[in-house]
Amino acid sequence: MKNPFRVIGITGNIATGKSVVRRMLANSGGLGIDADVLAHRMLYPNGPAYQAVIEAFGESILLSDGQISRPKLGDIVFNDEEKLALLESLIHPAVTQSIQARLKRNTCPFAAIEAIKLIEAGISSICDSLWVSHIPPDLQFTRLIETRGMTEDDARIRIESQPPQSIKLNLADVIIHTDGTFHSTWQQVQDALNDTITLSGQTETLHLNKTRGWAGHTLQCVAKDSLETFWQEHAEEDLSRLYQRLGFLMAFVIIEDKCPKAITFWENWNFTGAIKEIISIDPVDEDSQMILESFEKHARCQQSEILLLSEAKRQKLNLQPETSGYELIAADQLTYPAWQQAANRVTGHQEEQLWVKVLSQPIETHHDFGSIETQTND
Repeated sequence: MKNPFRVIGITGNIATGKSVVRRMLANSGGLGIDADVLAHRMLYPNGPAYQAVIEAFGESILLSDGQISRPKLGDIVFNDEEKLALLESLIHPAVTQSIQARLKRNTCPFAAIEAIKLIEAGISSICDSLWVSHIPPDLQFTRLIETRGMTEDDARIRIESQPPQSIKLNLADVIIHTDGTFHSTWQQVQDALNDTITLSGQTETLHLNKTRGWAGHTLQCVAKDSLETFWQEHAEEDLSRLYQRLGFLMAFVIIEDKCPKAITFWENWNFTGAIKEIISIDPVDEDSQMILESFEKHARCQQSEILLLSEAKRQKLNLQPETSGYELIAADQLTYPAWQQAANRVTGHQEEQLWVKVLSQPIETHHDFGSIETQTND
């Protein structure tokens, strides 16, 4: 069945900026879905592809705790096209099913799906528009070395193992060039998004969040000049840093008298939300509950399953999570692997306590994705 909203597919070769484009689209009011994250979830114990992958590749790929070792599995399939094709045949259908289940739950005006094999996996068939991120090969090579720590040989192998960028570019409805500034990328995303929504006949879509009636607004609800002025006056950083953040973090704005009062940046990693930074005119503790409630609503729109806040971050930001239903627990008490990984990322120590609020169970733990009903964020 056709979705009642626009679905944008984002692809491109390695290190071309796909994730930045997805996050910028999510910061423009859409639901962001990372297919690579979903592929990892398929391999968790009791995950949809877990047993089939063990049967196909043997128990030698298991760690002592029963989880599949991605490095061990990667060593088997990376240079063997037949084994890689087998692995993908076990994972891709479940990933597509998970995406479709998340689209059923979507409450945003549009959705953006990122996948390096969006076309090959057939995910592009559920998209209305195909966007491709692109940079020159020499910059692609440099990024792999400087941002991912690869050796020159490893970077060259990774690039040469992928199909030429021209194949995806020839199929693109939109090409986003990410070799310039983050501001340039943001502007390209805004222009292309407006064209995409207009072409779909949904000219009012980008303004739906104005009617939601909650304090935390998407960036589409704030005038660009007003947002930039706020940043320059209160962030004490160059304006380029604002747009860089919009490519790596999620953001929502507290508005008072039609002007920004605070911007909260949060990490949306593996469907887990964690507040990273708050830039505010007034002391944060006065608006702690408003910020946490807005954060929760924003995170629910992105289908975050759990909210995490380290004790150190709580103290630094003067937040009071206990008043908003958070509990202080140890990271190793979280049962789902993605949640444990996110908790360790937030605290740095598995035994350290952190503030936690569970919003929903992962879709991938359901036996039948197709039976999941659409949920609203009341």
